[in-house]
Amino acid sequence: MVSVLAGTSVGFVVKYLLDKPWIIFFKVCGGRAIELREGLAYGMFSAGTTLLFCGIELTAWQLWQTTAAEYVGAVVGLSLGNRIKCLRDNHYVFGKTA
Repeated sequence: MVSVLAGTSVGFVVKYLLDKPWIIFFKVCGGRAIELREGLAYGMFSAGTTLLFCGIELTAWQLWQTTAAEYVGAVVGLSLGNRIKCLRDNHYVFGKTA
């Protein structure tokens, strides 16, 4: 459990730092308070994306109880979650319209 928490934490920070300039094309224009607000909002949307992903994956497995259904649910959940997160991050976290 410690390794999962550590990996998730490091992955979150790395993804946030890479998303800003490479995915969102966001230029830093504020101080630490703005960076903290952005980080917290980004984290909340990340948690929501993870819950959506897990919910769709587990629902697919529960309905059909096959590994293939679980994988399809994972792909659908990840795709949908990332699209929604990208739109939310652009608008609410980094203040851009997508």
